[in-house]
Amino acid sequence: MLQLRLQPPRFTPLPRRRVAGGGHHRRRRAAAPPPPLALRSQWRIPDVDADAVQERVRSWLSRARGAIADAANAAREKGRSKEEAEGRKKRRKEALEEQALVAVPEITVERRVGRGWLSLDAVVTIEQFARLNGLTGRKVQRIFEALAPSHVQNDARNLVEYCCFRYLSRDNSDLHPSLKELAFQRLIFMTMLAWEDPYGEDDDTESSLDNYSILGRLVGEDAFVRIAPAVAGVADVSTAHYLFRALVGSEKGLSLDIWTTYLGELLKVHHGRQTHKSGDHFLSDEQVLCIGSSRKRPVLKWEENTAWPGHLTLTNKALYFEM
Repeated sequence: MLQLRLQPPRFTPLPRRRVAGGGHHRRRRAAAPPPPLALRSQWRIPDVDADAVQERVRSWLSRARGAIADAANAAREKGRSKEEAEGRKKRRKEALEEQALVAVPEITVERRVGRGWLSLDAVVTIEQFARLNGLTGRKVQRIFEALAPSHVQNDARNLVEYCCFRYLSRDNSDLHPSLKELAFQRLIFMTMLAWEDPYGEDDDTESSLDNYSILGRLVGEDAFVRIAPAVAGVADVSTAHYLFRALVGSEKGLSLDIWTTYLGELLKVHHGRQTHKSGDHFLSDEQVLCIGSSRKRPVLKWEENTAWPGHLTLTNKALYFEM
């Protein structure tokens, strides 16, 4: 065991001097440098273990290399994640552009109406719903003219609504089965565009059909509130305004991407409702409206400083927490 024997330091005493000043003589200490510290300590330095020092240095270097390698791997992973995110964003953009391209059927509808020319959105919407009804656009247009009074025929929006609602009225389910199809989701989006702007500038249809796309188009609140509640399970008339504002947020309108994303989440909720097994505490006439569950971020219930993960089940009667 290393023992150190230290002796107290010895200081050199300061000499006294007389300083003359004015007519009086008085003693005053002059500034002097600090006295030198006389150390006469005796240290017993043991022999240094070279192997232990080398081992310690080698350990430090190993840790440093490990830290540098970890930092380099983290930087590479960050760059790879960024590239993958950009790749997914690019693929999503390409898929969205492909989704926005609409297959336009043969145009049979008469574009010249009472107040002007039908817009391209209105023409495509009328033709698409006419095909779903087993008719042509011109045939549906004639039926509408025969049934509707003159003041109703003058507004092209009424023709768009007639073609759309004629097909949607054939289904009475809680959620329209065609919502699973991307083509039908695009068709409803086009219908909202057509309702919002049913008139065009001229009769130049053929030149616009080749590159017809709905990418970058935005749907307004009035069109959404009018068309979306007509599709079973999409929206409720009393809350459609609030739903639109929640979906749009700070954007100027509803885009195709937001619309398809909302429908995709809605289908997941509907699927969860169908596959959910009701517990014994549910009433016989109780209906499941929504199930809030997530594996990454589960709902936690705290009891005596203990967290129990589970999910929430919303019914038309109550809100339940199930584990």
